[in-house]
Amino acid sequence: MTTQTQQDQFDTSSYPIEVLRSAAGYYIGQCCPEEGPISRLSVQYWKTESDAEAALASGNWAVREWA
Repeated sequence: MTTQTQQDQFDTSSYPIEVLRSAAGYYIGQCCPEEGPISRLSVQYWKTESDAEAALASGNWAVREWA
């Protein structure tokens, strides 16, 4: 049985990398206007939006590896 991963379901290259929010905090990911958040790219979560924005702007964040 083959299952589709979230990466297979969406062509994430067409969505901008941006700061998003979850219950865990702010993170760097991608969001589809129709479906909502579709990826969390950053390993880290930040407590404030401004800290996450600064990390995104500076490139000072680690990319998650997909399992």
